[in-house]
Amino acid sequence: MGTSKEYIGYVLECLNHIEGISARMMFGEYSLYMFNRVLGFVCDDQVFVKILPGSTRILGEGAPTGEAYPGSKPYYLIEDLEDDEKMARLFRALYEDVPEPKPKNPRKS
Repeated sequence: MGTSKEYIGYVLECLNHIEGISARMMFGEYSLYMFNRVLGFVCDDQVFVKILPGSTRILGEGAPTGEAYPGSKPYYLIEDLEDDEKMARLFRALYEDVPEPKPKNPRKS
């Protein structure tokens, strides 16, 4: 089905109070970034974040999970995007848990 432009706009509007949040389109869906780290995905008009110690601490072990795309590992499904304080804590905790991406090797000519 894919994520609509309206929905990704809504997600970014809900998270605009968090410094460094952005989204990049990938294969008709979106990756959620904080600065240069991938913290989750927006797929089929649903928001998914990585299951890591920080996200589990904020959301709780019983938080709903799902597959971001068929065959993916489980991710937490975010249902309360409009809770500014909780989302700020969640994304900061995820940012601390996700390592800096490895530098890309230069392409050979």
